[in-house]
Amino acid sequence: MRFSVAFLLSLLAFLVTAVYASPLSESSVDTATCPSRNFQVVGYFYGETSDIPNVQFNKVTILNFAFATPQANGTLEPESGSWDTLVALRAAAAASGSKTKVVLSIGGWGGSTFFSVIPRSPQLRANFTLTGSSREARERLATPLIPSMLTTCSSWFESFVPLSPRGSLITAAVSIDPWIRNGTEVTDLSAFARVMNYVYPMVYDTVGEWTETTGSDSPFSLFRGAINTWTGLGFAPSQVVPGIPFYGKTFHGVPPTNNGLNQPYNGTVDDGQPYNTQIEVVSGPGWQRHWDTAEKESFWYNAAEASFTTLPDPRFARQRTRYALRNAGGIMFWAINNDNGDLLNAIHQTVVRGCIPESTARGDDDVAVEAQAQRRVPCNEVDCHQRGRNRIFRSQSA
Repeated sequence: MRFSVAFLLSLLAFLVTAVYASPLSESSVDTATCPSRNFQVVGYFYGETSDIPNVQFNKVTILNFAFATPQANGTLEPESGSWDTLVALRAAAAASGSKTKVVLSIGGWGGSTFFSVIPRSPQLRANFTLTGSSREARERLATPLIPSMLTTCSSWFESFVPLSPRGSLITAAVSIDPWIRNGTEVTDLSAFARVMNYVYPMVYDTVGEWTETTGSDSPFSLFRGAINTWTGLGFAPSQVVPGIPFYGKTFHGVPPTNNGLNQPYNGTVDDGQPYNTQIEVVSGPGWQRHWDTAEKESFWYNAAEASFTTLPDPRFARQRTRYALRNAGGIMFWAINNDNGDLLNAIHQTVVRGCIPESTARGDDDVAVEAQAQRRVPCNEVDCHQRGRNRIFRSQSA
């Protein structure tokens, strides 16, 4: 699927910048087979203050607070939770000792209405900072908060670089395909790559009530393709951090052919079902788990109910992480509140173990590779978490 710049800005661009400065986190993966020592595990937080105690800060390097919404006057207001929630999230991250970067995600979905308006107005650009009710949050954070957003002009990004605190990030969640500008695909975004830290291609929501059939919601072909697309646009592989879902969708009225995969449906679609609740549903009577060997993704089918569910599982998370370790700068997911620990633990343990050599992986989906990945536990559960924390968050010297 392809998106225009306007559509991307209004629906898809979740843009973030660090709310405090700290040395960049570094992953100590096996550099003999992994090209990057700075592997990022990026999650989104979309919840309330009461959800913060469940966050495993030691397993993410970047945590995006979603969202702050640009207003007509150029200022920002929180969409989910409040500025107090952002302050509490940052405080909890600092208290964890993990050096996780808590960042502010700006826009997203319908919250990007004024993205195209603000860059054109000097006054609105000047207002594009935390003001009014959010000033207290800025003061309590005790550091400048320099938000940034994607425009068709990379020079505006460049203006944030000298203003941002040391260690701040300029990143964007982006579409899988290249942007369309004046009816033509953009082929060179190297100007953006020079001033941005990471892009997060959102490899999810490829099926839903807008499609005529069921299918993979986060297909491996698009995961791999998104990395290739964004490196082809001028970003280094270490800057490309593809995203996966921590949620599923259920299609009703699905025939049993191929266990419901890639089949037409005549019922409704339940969208955005969090993994931590939906895994309990598909663990019940009548549901059977299956593996899409073509797109390397788990799915479930219930013949009695004629229902099909796309839902990630730990094998899916491990496979995507193994591929990203060798070919990208990290892995992103939406959202940490949707997990019961299964998916993030799978990602974390895969990063701690390091890369499986290309000659061994044979495409990353071989049954033997998955079995090997589960056997290669170098430590018990408690030690593994501590070793992973030490390895992922070993900071670079100043």
